[in-house]
Amino acid sequence: MDKLNSQSVAVINDAFGRSISLTDLITLLYRFQTNQLSDSELVQVIQMGSYFARNKLSWALASANLDHWLNAGSLPAPTQIMDHKLIMNLEHVVDTLCGEHYDAIVAGINSRLSAPAGTKFPASAATFTGPSGKPVVVNPAESPLRAGGEEAIYKESGTPTSDSHLSDMYNAVGGVFLVSRANVKSEVLDTGGWQVTIVDWEVWFWDTYDWNTGGQSVSIPLDLFNRLPAIATYQSTIEGALKASGIPPSVLQELKVNDAQMRQIEGKKIAMPDGSTMQPKAYPIYGDSSWRFDASSACGKPTVLTIASP
Repeated sequence: MDKLNSQSVAVINDAFGRSISLTDLITLLYRFQTNQLSDSELVQVIQMGSYFARNKLSWALASANLDHWLNAGSLPAPTQIMDHKLIMNLEHVVDTLCGEHYDAIVAGINSRLSAPAGTKFPASAATFTGPSGKPVVVNPAESPLRAGGEEAIYKESGTPTSDSHLSDMYNAVGGVFLVSRANVKSEVLDTGGWQVTIVDWEVWFWDTYDWNTGGQSVSIPLDLFNRLPAIATYQSTIEGALKASGIPPSVLQELKVNDAQMRQIEGKKIAMPDGSTMQPKAYPIYGDSSWRFDASSACGKPTVLTIASP
């Protein structure tokens, strides 16, 4: 192990961005698993995990968002902007728009056309998160659709981004909020009823990067014997040393960061060994732009509806 420790520093530095020996790495990971770390040590392990995720797993998004969280409290405007193209074509996102959002838009059209005169939509003022985080307030008003007019109908709901806990996207943003603004226009038919067209449908997303949900975690698959061939030759020696020390071999297989550990340091100003400070804090994420959504091409659903008189 002494020989291996001297040979492993460069290998570990390449994988984790820290010049420490294998024994020190194992001890640090074990103390992390058993919640024995100081705040500054916890930050260091998180930084090492982020470095590993970025350089060994190609998790560019997850590591960027995690690194941003670690110092967001020191920034005057900690908002993180993500490319909307990363989100707009995800299967769960399209399914949510084609299902829940489309149904809500159609239901909104029908409720406006069948409502008694004087009914206002929405019933009370509603506020939605706008494309860049600026609130969009919709005040109650009578719908112009019955007389042949145009109106915006909003729908907001959450959706997962991925089913894979081992994907970059899942660990960057496991779920986002989608906001739809559908402009619909009606035409009163001579035969009775209306023809209503979804003229334009705009979508955007937002999220909050925090660690306030029970059970939330990031699992970084280390699998060091497979990922670091330089130490794989010594697997039996390393596992023997682990066994003698009472440390489970799992410390070299997975780094699981859970919300309870993260809440322990969130909101604090933490002095680091190099003299710097870190200030972990929750922050908002917004897409860099909204996008147009066409239910006809994306879902095979009609965007021109003929609706009979109630």
